Amino acid sequence: MRRANKGIPLQRIAGFHVDGDEQRLAMLHLRGELSIDSNMKRLLLIRANEQLAGGRITRPRSLNAVPLIPVRIQSGSDFADWPAGQCDYWAERIGNYVLTQSTRKSMEGLDDFQTRRARILRSPSSRQFPLTRVIGELEKLTPQFLQLRQHQIVELIAQAWNINPGELGSLAEPQGQSDRTGTSAHRSRRTSKRVTVGEVVRAGLLTVGDRFVWNRPRKHEIWRITVTESGFRGEDGTEYATPTSAARAIGGSSASLNVWKRESDGRALSDIWKTYRTSM
Repeated sequence: MRRANKGIPLQRIAGFHVDGDEQRLAMLHLRGELSIDSNMKRLLLIRANEQLAGGRITRPRSLNAVPLIPVRIQSGSDFADWPAGQCDYWAERIGNYVLTQSTRKSMEGLDDFQTRRARILRSPSSRQFPLTRVIGELEKLTPQFLQLRQHQIVELIAQAWNINPGELGSLAEPQGQSDRTGTSAHRSRRTSKRVTVGEVVRAGLLTVGDRFVWNRPRKHEIWRITVTESGFRGEDGTEYATPTSAARAIGGSSASLNVWKRESDGRALSDIWKTYRTSM
C-alpha cells in the first residue's frame, strides 16, 4: 500500500498484478454460471453500469441484484412458453440480473415480465443505472435479448478491469444456448459450459435411478429426487432439468445443488458436478 500511496500504478506492483491466464480464467467464469452470492453479483453490475455511464453513479442505501426471470415458473407465466431448459440456463448468469432498490423478496410471486419490470423500475434511484433503465424499453423479455445483455455486461466488466478487448474474441459466448431438450447445442469452454444430467450419466458418474436426498432437520423435512435420462424426478412426479432447479423449487432462490447427497454413498451432487467439469 505504501507504493500505491506514492502514486505507482497498480499494474507495476507485484501484489496487484494479474497475468493474462488469470484474466482469461476470470472471463470464462464471468461468461458462465456464477456460483456467487447476490452481493458479488451486485458489485459486478455496479462496475458494468458505471463503465457504461462513464463515471460513478450515486448508489441508494438499498441496492440489490435481482433476476429478470422468476425463480419458480408458474403455468400461465410469460416464461412457461420458453424452450425447455432456457430458464435454467439463464438462472445464474449475470445477464439475467439487474440492479434495483426492490428486494428479491418483493419480487416473489411476480410471474410475468411486465409486472417484474414495473417492480424493478418503481424507484427513480433504480433508473439511474443504464442497464436497469433499458429494461423499461422492453415489452417482452426473450432469450435473444438476454444473450445480447450477457455479452454487453461481460464486455463492460472486461473494460472496467482493463482486460484487452482483443482477448475476448477467443472467449465468445456460444451462439446456441440450448436446444428443445435443454442440452447445449455447441460445446463451449469448460468453465462456462452448462453441465447436463445426460452428460454426467454418459460419463459414468451418475446412474439412471440414483436417488439423492436433502435432509432438512430444522424443518423436519426430507426430500428426494431420482436421476432420469434427462434430469431428475421428484417424489411427486415433478420433472426438473437440473438439480439446482429442483432445490430452488423446494427451498427457494438461495438453494443450490450442494444440498443433495446420494443415498448410496452420501456423496454430494456438487462434488460429482465438479469431478465431471475437471475431467472434461
